Amino acid sequence: MSIEPSISPPNGDRNRRTRDRICLFLILCVGALMFPLQFSEYLSENGGILGSARNSKKAFAKYWSKTDLEEQNESNSGRIQTIEGLRQVSAKLKNDVMEKLKAQLELEYGEYANAIFDEHNVMRYSDVSKDRFERRLMRKILSPAEEDKVFHWVTGGHSAAAAHGNLYEQSYTHVLREIASGAFEAVGLQLVAENYAMGGQRSAPEICYCMQEIYGTSMDVLSWDFGMTDGRDFSKLACWGARSSMLPSRPVLALIDGMEPRYQTLKTFEDLAGMTVFQMNADTLSSFISKTVPTERANVTLASGLHKMVCDMALENNGDCNKEKYNTAESCGTKRVKGQASWHPGWKVHRVRGIMLGYFLVSSLSNAIDQLVLKAQGMKLNEIYIELETQHAENDHRSSTHALNATEHLLSKMKAEDENMFRILGQIYSSSHSNCRVTLRPNRARYEGIMNDDNIKGNFWGGYHEGVDLESVRSRDGLPDESIFPLVRNNLSKDFCTNGTQIDFIDYWYLRGADGWLTMGSFPNESEEKAFGNAPNRGYIHACTYECEWNRCGKGEIQLKELMQSVNNTSPPPLDIEINGVRVSDVQESSTFCSLLGNGFGSRGLIWERDNSGKFNIRIRINDPKSYLRLTSVVVINA
Repeated sequence: MSIEPSISPPNGDRNRRTRDRICLFLILCVGALMFPLQFSEYLSENGGILGSARNSKKAFAKYWSKTDLEEQNESNSGRIQTIEGLRQVSAKLKNDVMEKLKAQLELEYGEYANAIFDEHNVMRYSDVSKDRFERRLMRKILSPAEEDKVFHWVTGGHSAAAAHGNLYEQSYTHVLREIASGAFEAVGLQLVAENYAMGGQRSAPEICYCMQEIYGTSMDVLSWDFGMTDGRDFSKLACWGARSSMLPSRPVLALIDGMEPRYQTLKTFEDLAGMTVFQMNADTLSSFISKTVPTERANVTLASGLHKMVCDMALENNGDCNKEKYNTAESCGTKRVKGQASWHPGWKVHRVRGIMLGYFLVSSLSNAIDQLVLKAQGMKLNEIYIELETQHAENDHRSSTHALNATEHLLSKMKAEDENMFRILGQIYSSSHSNCRVTLRPNRARYEGIMNDDNIKGNFWGGYHEGVDLESVRSRDGLPDESIFPLVRNNLSKDFCTNGTQIDFIDYWYLRGADGWLTMGSFPNESEEKAFGNAPNRGYIHACTYECEWNRCGKGEIQLKELMQSVNNTSPPPLDIEINGVRVSDVQESSTFCSLLGNGFGSRGLIWERDNSGKFNIRIRINDPKSYLRLTSVVVINA
């Protein structure tokens, strides 16, 4: 099989970029001819010309309704609308918010506060990314759009990032919000920080392919903290960078890791795809603390944040430090907390990391305000905003074509055991058009009622369609043909504390040999189409099964790859899969528990066409009555 990668972008991407060029040209021309005296009137009459420039639907004229901005009244808006208001916010941020933050750090960490939280020791970013990040903040500060008044951080990662062993509120994600919220409120923004890390998960292929469904599409920062599970497989991080650059919000990529090759991998997307990248070297931070802070003894008294943190130059893992590594007794009593292991950081390390990230956000916000004050000496705020939007549109325009270039550049450096598969991966990584249905939690598409198309909404703690317990599925009679895949929830057992601890779980669809032909239902459904777009006309179909702990699956559990093994051995297949009435006859593994599904149709045997209704009808039957399949995701990606 030989599939050549398509260098040309899909027609939709090409048309979008042509549209953006026209809109950008109009912005510049109209601004030059009519700005500043008539520009807001022009926008008001035309409904906002910026609305066409890359998802920027802003009521600009209504907000900046007067040319003389000093006459604006900002008493009730909480937003910066005047130059004087900008100066006041700058002073408040420096003299009030940041000084209180410094005082808090000194109280918690004493004489070591300045040394530990010196971002130059731990944070890494180029001048290009610094400028892009501050421009994003400046645009949000000046934007009139309500949706721009939220700054959204999303954490992606494995069990350590999910704070396993700790309370959910002790995670570094929660701490960074605690530290930085006051500063964002001071400039009229709301900081939202959400932890979408999942224990045992790698960054690709499953999570990478299903980013928009899991994380949403509106985040400003998306962090990567998968070092422990990804290992030295940098192709997974290449997928992460490429697929992130295809998200509508094109988020800042935050690398929570100290490995140099990983930073260079993400930096490729800064250099070639216009992305913003920064790194927090958590390893350097931990090493610095362990070498700087003394072991607490009778004659050594440390501030509260460092109390029993370092013992014999090790963080949290020796002697008394290990005994006080976790702090869950108040919420959990004597009940066990899952994940209290030597390889997971305790609450003190989470707090230090969260403070470092929060302080970095506050510093970046302060720099952005300084830049606005400087610009306001020679420009009006509406002029500054138009300039920032123009620069953003110019940078954003680069994403589709250059993300493909960056991906091909990275993949060319990696050892290709299967050249054809690497070509396919280049296409998949760089596609901006996909639909995924995934059962993993946390999961925004599930919380918002999108996956089930039932409008039943909830959050991390429940309220959405959660599925049923495994025993109820096992004990009931076999399901008839065309029944929907049963969704099984995978919660903590009663032996463990559930009071504010783990919220990430690998839920799954459970298909048994006792059932008939089961179906996913309409894919994509109406809610999925509304949120993420219609299905591609033609696409690769990728599916993943439950990743058994330590790769040890139970008796009778089957995997997708077994379909191909039975074909090669001419033995009866343990399962059958149909897509739009065509049998799956080829399975190409992309990882241990994930595969591309093929139809055997020559050189294009991995490409499927949607049916006349624009859907992909996927049916599965388990043939052995004693066997079962645990399926976690199906995704179709534009080919």
